[in-house]
Amino acid sequence: LEEIIDTMLAGLKDKDTIVRWSAAKGIGRITSRLPKALADDVLQSVLELFSVGEGDGAWHGGCLALAELARRGLLLPARLDLVMPLIIKALQYDERRGAHSIGSHVRDAACYVAWAFARAYAAQIMKPYVARLAPALMISACFDREVNVRRAAAAAFQENVGRQGNFPHGIDIITTADYFSLSNKNEAFTKIAYSIAQYEEYCQPMIDHLAEVKLRHWDRSLRELAARALAHLAPLDATHVRDLTLPKLISSTLAQDVNHRHGSVMAVSEVVKALDRLHCQLSPSCQLDVVQIVPQIDKARLYRGRGGEIVRLAVCHLIEAIAVARLPLVNAPPSAALLSQAAVGGQLPSMRQKPVASLLQETLDDNLKQPSQEIQMAAVAALNVFTRNCYEMPPKKAALDLVSRYLAVLASDPNPAARRGCSLALGCLPRQLVLAQPQLLGDVVSGLIKATQVEAEADLRDAETRRNAVSALQQLTAEVGLPDLPRELAQTIMRALLSAVDDFTLDNRGDVGSWVREAAMVALEKLVYQYHRHDLATAATQPPPADPPPTYLSSQLCQEYLRRLVQQAVEKIDRIRDCAGRLLSRLVHAAELPLPYIADHAFLLSIIPRPGTINWAVSSETAPVLVQLLERPAYRDAVLLGLVPFLGGTTQSLVLESGNVLLEYTKKLRHSATDSGEPSPQLVEIADALLSVLGNHRQERLTTPLLKVVAQLLSYGILDQLQPPNYAFSGELVRLGKAEAAGSKDIVKLMAVGYVFCWLLLFEQPTRNAAWGAVLSLLTHRYPKVRKTTADEVYARLLTDEQICASDVLDELSTIIATTKWDLESSAVVTDKCDRLYQLLAIKKPVRAAAKPTAPQPAKERTEKIVLG
Repeated sequence: LEEIIDTMLAGLKDKDTIVRWSAAKGIGRITSRLPKALADDVLQSVLELFSVGEGDGAWHGGCLALAELARRGLLLPARLDLVMPLIIKALQYDERRGAHSIGSHVRDAACYVAWAFARAYAAQIMKPYVARLAPALMISACFDREVNVRRAAAAAFQENVGRQGNFPHGIDIITTADYFSLSNKNEAFTKIAYSIAQYEEYCQPMIDHLAEVKLRHWDRSLRELAARALAHLAPLDATHVRDLTLPKLISSTLAQDVNHRHGSVMAVSEVVKALDRLHCQLSPSCQLDVVQIVPQIDKARLYRGRGGEIVRLAVCHLIEAIAVARLPLVNAPPSAALLSQAAVGGQLPSMRQKPVASLLQETLDDNLKQPSQEIQMAAVAALNVFTRNCYEMPPKKAALDLVSRYLAVLASDPNPAARRGCSLALGCLPRQLVLAQPQLLGDVVSGLIKATQVEAEADLRDAETRRNAVSALQQLTAEVGLPDLPRELAQTIMRALLSAVDDFTLDNRGDVGSWVREAAMVALEKLVYQYHRHDLATAATQPPPADPPPTYLSSQLCQEYLRRLVQQAVEKIDRIRDCAGRLLSRLVHAAELPLPYIADHAFLLSIIPRPGTINWAVSSETAPVLVQLLERPAYRDAVLLGLVPFLGGTTQSLVLESGNVLLEYTKKLRHSATDSGEPSPQLVEIADALLSVLGNHRQERLTTPLLKVVAQLLSYGILDQLQPPNYAFSGELVRLGKAEAAGSKDIVKLMAVGYVFCWLLLFEQPTRNAAWGAVLSLLTHRYPKVRKTTADEVYARLLTDEQICASDVLDELSTIIATTKWDLESSAVVTDKCDRLYQLLAIKKPVRAAAKPTAPQPAKERTEKIVLG
């Protein structure tokens, strides 16, 4: 029997859960048949599993065994004094293993033990332990990282409330902390914990647990959540938090463990802000201790090494809290060692100490230059409050030098992270500082506008800087306000943001310009409403006979913004389409503050869905809606500029959706031709718009897909009604196609140009001869693939449409094109074949300009090159 029990006890520490669970069951069954003395020995052996040297498996198996013994009535009440502290300790078991920890199964099993106790003992037996067990279960139910443990603790608490009846405020708590409400960790830490901590039996244990346990947890998000939870609980016992908890947290801000240090600094910042909201005044010594945390961290060089980034983040939050609470920025008094030295020597050693305010500002400036966006945003948030509450107004030289320093970094610093941070910093400065000097506002606006433009040097290009500058311009406009911001300067800002919506820059990360476009669209919406509100307020103050004052929001700027929203709403990136579509829907259907200057507003109201009724990220839903805007000249170019890049994308589903929408729409226009056979005016206008886009937007992003669109429309016969000489479409298209092909090294574009030329062979003279000349020039191109694809396409046209050449030369023409290996023959053979084609088609061969003679090189250089060759 002893060997069997030893085997069972060893099984409680097995690595597999099923073995531990079976061993616990076996221990319970065997112990139930043993005498009291022997059963007590078994229990003592189980309790030894909870020693410090044992691993998580032993603790889990021991909890399971205790639960089985309690369920069977084998855990006598006399042993509860020994067992209960172990169970409360197991409820917080968390053992660090590298970058994570283990112990959730132990905590879950401890909840099972507490559940079993509720069924095993009478209320009189459990009464002495309720004061410790109830807060421990609620702490696990609210603050555990794992949802299954939170729910298990709530279930154990509910079982004890139902069966014991002596848990404080049990009925009220179980209606708040139930299975579903505890599933959300943020809700559990803040709202539910606050509801439970209103009862004094649970308040201080929960505060102490957050301060002593959760703030040193290995999970960073849990530490930050614990700091916020501590601030939520501060109003319930502000004196305890101020006099006991806060000093402990301050002493832990220099802890060796980086997790503990980070959690303590975060908690100090949250608690200071919470106490300030409660108007709970800190003692002068405590204020000095809080202010000295940042200098002490800087002196100890705790920003370096592992975990330095999260310490920087916490310090930014702390500086923000110091500024919010308006703590006095005074230096610490001399230390005891310096005072004793002065007593012996008769004087205090000279020691210049940097002002705390300067050191905090330097810390923020340093964090603004960090590559982490999270640190930069935290530094900007702190700077926003720090410059308002900690600088004298009107600003003095130090504050004005701060603006000049940020402008200098934004203009010329090669470090992109520094430029990103300084652009954000310029947008968060207070209006008193920006308006302190007459030219300062203009300098800041000019610097930010320049930062929104694509940098001339490729090495300096940084999309994040441009995005941050766009956001900073909007924040600066909102901060300065109207009419302090001159009308010309305000309109210049809006034009700069409109230009930012056209940012389509690419790098190895993809379309990084989309970040700038999204930020610009959002910022423009805020500017449009700000300008419009001011214009309405100004007009309302003018007497009726007076002339209307100049407006900040002009019709041209408003319409340009709408056109760009339409273009972005049919772009290929889902996120951009969703953003632009929602903004467009809000502007069109704005009821409380309708915008003026919206062209075709009634038509837009009839086709644009109301906000929330369509998913703008799905192109199959949005493209059929916005393609109808091709009917309106005010939006036609914008729709084409957005739809055309679809066809040049790599996502086939988007290509098919956008292409089908455009084809179906133009097919309807073709079938709606007049009785005389003339094309519909709308189709003519769309064709002219395609030529306008091709001629005015010489961008690789647009030209290749646009040529594909035109070739596709020609292949379906949609544009075959635009025959010369009545319509100049085909001749102009040949001219623009030649201009695109001239000197191009883009094979995809050259192939697209070839497709267009081959389909233009179906048009009447003089377009046909012009197209033949362009096709023959591509057949002699230096790239074999261009020659081969052009020849294949020409041969396909000859097979299907014999009228593209004279019937007496058709056979020989087809034979030359079909039998020549255009991608393998030498240039001399290809040239001879094309010369014969020129003769057959009776087309004059173009004469190439003679190359300029090069100056003769010295004989020595020529000799060296020959030798090296």
